[in-house]
Amino acid sequence: MGFSHFPGYGKLPILSELDVHREFLTNQEELLCSVVKEEGTIDEFEDNVSELSQLHRFRKNIAGVIKISHNHKECNASDHECKEAHKVPFLRCFLGPGFTSEITGPQSFRDMSKWLISLKKKIKHMWQDDINHLEALRKKKNVVLLGLPTLAQLPLLDLIAKAVKTSLSKSFSVGLILIHPDSKNASPLRVYLDLPLQASLLAVYGSLGNQEMEKKIFKGKDINAKKISVESFAHFSGVKHLNVGSFEWEAMTVKRSERFRPYLVVFYAWWAEHVESYLRLIKLSIEEMQTLNILAKFALVNVAEEKTVMSRYVDVKHFKSVPFIAVFQREKGKDSVNQTLVYESHPSPYFLFRALRAHGVWLHDIYGKLWDYAPYATLNFKQFSDLREGPRGTVCTAWASNLTDSMLPRPMMSKKPRARTKLPPRLERQLSNLDGVPILTEAFWDAAIERSQTMPGSFQLEPDVHVTMLVFIRDGCGSCNQKMHTFKQVYQELSKKGNTHMYLLNCSNDADLCNDLGVQGYPTVSALRNFAALATPKCTVNPPEKPYIRRDYHGPLSTGDLISWIESLAKSGISYNGFEVIKKPSDMVEDVRLVATVIPKYSNYLPLAPRGDRNYFYHPQCLRLVCERLYGLASCHIIFSREIPAGEFSKTPARGSGMVVTKVTFERRDGVSVNLMRLGKSMHKLIEEETSSDLHLFHNPHQYSLHPKQTCEEDHDVCTQTLVAFVRDHLRLPVTQLTSEIFHTKNNPIFGDGKLLLIALSQAQNITHTSRFMKLLETVAKTLYHEVIVTVLDADQFPAWAGSFVPQFYSNLYIDSADGGPLHIYPRVCLVTWQDHKQAAFYPPLPTLFNTTILRQLKLVESDDIPADISASFKEEEDVPNHSIYEDGDIPATMDAASTTHWDEEKLVNFVKAVLAKPEHYFVRTEHF
Repeated sequence: MGFSHFPGYGKLPILSELDVHREFLTNQEELLCSVVKEEGTIDEFEDNVSELSQLHRFRKNIAGVIKISHNHKECNASDHECKEAHKVPFLRCFLGPGFTSEITGPQSFRDMSKWLISLKKKIKHMWQDDINHLEALRKKKNVVLLGLPTLAQLPLLDLIAKAVKTSLSKSFSVGLILIHPDSKNASPLRVYLDLPLQASLLAVYGSLGNQEMEKKIFKGKDINAKKISVESFAHFSGVKHLNVGSFEWEAMTVKRSERFRPYLVVFYAWWAEHVESYLRLIKLSIEEMQTLNILAKFALVNVAEEKTVMSRYVDVKHFKSVPFIAVFQREKGKDSVNQTLVYESHPSPYFLFRALRAHGVWLHDIYGKLWDYAPYATLNFKQFSDLREGPRGTVCTAWASNLTDSMLPRPMMSKKPRARTKLPPRLERQLSNLDGVPILTEAFWDAAIERSQTMPGSFQLEPDVHVTMLVFIRDGCGSCNQKMHTFKQVYQELSKKGNTHMYLLNCSNDADLCNDLGVQGYPTVSALRNFAALATPKCTVNPPEKPYIRRDYHGPLSTGDLISWIESLAKSGISYNGFEVIKKPSDMVEDVRLVATVIPKYSNYLPLAPRGDRNYFYHPQCLRLVCERLYGLASCHIIFSREIPAGEFSKTPARGSGMVVTKVTFERRDGVSVNLMRLGKSMHKLIEEETSSDLHLFHNPHQYSLHPKQTCEEDHDVCTQTLVAFVRDHLRLPVTQLTSEIFHTKNNPIFGDGKLLLIALSQAQNITHTSRFMKLLETVAKTLYHEVIVTVLDADQFPAWAGSFVPQFYSNLYIDSADGGPLHIYPRVCLVTWQDHKQAAFYPPLPTLFNTTILRQLKLVESDDIPADISASFKEEEDVPNHSIYEDGDIPATMDAASTTHWDEEKLVNFVKAVLAKPEHYFVRTEHF
């Protein structure tokens, strides 16, 4: 620290206050502390500080001792040292010029250590907090207080910020950031937040899951703890704020298009007495009224900022003081609005209800019933008997009589067995079994697979999907017998779960069923994700579509792997994001997604439903059916609407039946985005408003059963079928990201039309949006869109799977190779038919990668002759430089120079056309992938 030249005083050096100030100014980012004490005294406090200075973490933070000369006879009351003498000794730490924090004795070693650690963290944050820290904190907290002071205002702003945080923490989660004026991050923060230079301010940010930053800025004389607390609380309370521009339309206008609801407007000002507690009670009352479905709207008006609203719209002859409530109601039989001023110093739900009644304000709920608030459990006098009644009682009134007996003996009850509900026998009990695992037969296929597996008479607000694991075996299958112990363990584990089942299916006895299901090897493991329980009369699954999604398993047949696979398939098909910000379409991992916006079913911001039936609106269960039918093809997300106050969602669970869908958006990773449905809007018109100019080139013409003005609410089933059909029609991008789940989904509309499948296997760096290899694939895909399905497989994400796309016998031939052979160098292309995984064509062509000896070992040729039409067009040129085709590192370092000559758009297109013309010349036997 540079204090070794001072004479020792006890265990710490003696310093002057000027020395400490000078040393602090040389490195303000480091905490610097000194003991202040009277001259000539040694005590335990100094010993503790001295001991702290010996620790490595505090060695640079303890400077020494500042002496104070204290002479009672000569002490002047104005002397700074005299003022401090009464509380010495103490430890003073510098946080900024004129900004100190102190702790006085007696203090334990542990308490002083904790105090110093907190100060070190504080000064570290003051100098190091930046935009990234602000954004990270904004995602975690409801409110973030950010202080950007000048040097002179640093101590005062610190005190104010702490007071505001303490006040707001009673209702919100609050974060605090205080930036040192000399920090390198102060200027970028001002630019990022679009704040004026040299302005000292405290900004309040509310995240609440919002993507857009909301801010309330206080500067100059507005930096007042009470004002910041009050206006911040009101700003983030989830209630709409009205100003002079919106007040007349919102509160004073009778709109023909909707039913006029009474408007309860709270007028407040930060300087009003007890305004913070008043706003907290108002928030509680509004939430209670919303829970009770009271037909009313709510808003706030800040009188300190919106003085014109008071003078223009409030009847001043009834005005007393702020805060108060003004209720705006429609006059009976007229299109005008009257107002009633309500004063209640304690506006809790019960007292506000009483105040509204006293002022002649009568509110109703959504069913038209008069609101009669009774929060406490009270009994009518006719429902109980007083203990003073009975033979020994003397009470005889209209509600109590001594002709009753208050001490009746307890009747003797005979214990009878409770009648049990007779449940249908479990399907497993009707089936034969092999080693304890039930064997499913074609006779029971419909009962187990095709129908809903929900118990008759059961009531589920949100029924789960059911996953059934099928193991296909046959008589005389040695591998089946070897794995029966594994299948038995999996069955025992799945039996403990409520929505998973497992059956064996013997293809020797049910050959036709297995042929229909396309079973070719044994044992084969498949899973059927059944969503029949989600279908209702309002939203159905129409034949010939099956009520399940099928997945085939391609992995090790071990207990752990099979159970993990089944559990992954049993997860919900919908992500409930709430107010959480979801990724932009360009940042999506999946190719396609649906984003649904919901609001509470009984929200005051919904339009009036015909006959008041809120079931008129599109139900989330129908959306779940849409997402299940698209499971594995498109992801689904449910988000809360940001067009209404956040408080509307506080009492309604996102996953329950208390929500309605107001908007569904179809989004693709390539930027295509279409609003498929919106509350009150024509679906036909929305679907035609496709944002991609060339989208029509890459799907079939629309053929949906919609009349021009049909909305989703009018027919839920047509809406459901249209959503599913549109996504399936537009599912396929020019270049599709391939995963094992998509590839092995049997009823996948992407591959269901029998087109040749082009799989480009490549490292992640070559299949980014900006890579030239990806742009080449996109050009090829657009050229061959109607003949070939172009996909990419990330060899970094699926290394083992990518390595299996090789000719038969290749793995045995290169089993001892360190690098896996030439086909483990990417990128390369594999052409297959989706229905037959046993043969494929490879690009670059195999004769260009292997000599004749290797081709013969792979059993690709029987002699030294190679068909001319395969190799002639792809003969390698000698001395081809590595950058002859691509530049700037588009081809990874692992790609050999010679093979770069293949990556030309014209050559690749010609090869694919040659395969389409004569597939028998190019297809070879492959490994099972």
